[in-house]
Amino acid sequence: VAAAAAAEEEAGLPPPTPEMLRDWRFHALEVTKTRSHASRKIKTSLENAIQVAIEHPEVRTALNEALQAFRSNAAGATKRAVAEVLARLGGGYEDPREAEAKEIAARAKA
Repeated sequence: VAAAAAAEEEAGLPPPTPEMLRDWRFHALEVTKTRSHASRKIKTSLENAIQVAIEHPEVRTALNEALQAFRSNAAGATKRAVAEVLARLGGGYEDPREAEAKEIAARAKA
């Protein structure tokens, strides 16, 4: 978690809000943005997504299938499976912090 927070700080993003941490899409997006060689972070984010998707049985089932396919030396397949679930069931989710950063940058250019 500390390494993830450091990486987010480097990217200029504030820490995630409690609301974001309760959204399965936030954790699924973290899986898709993580490099494939960071298998521990991918697995942890995926487990977090499954845990908070309690009210979404279809999502939990799909994410559990992705977790079953997880192999630490082949995390790319898991990332693709999670990206498909996010695209199909996530409703075009974008990290609100990134959207806000883009908006601020656009205002600064204007």
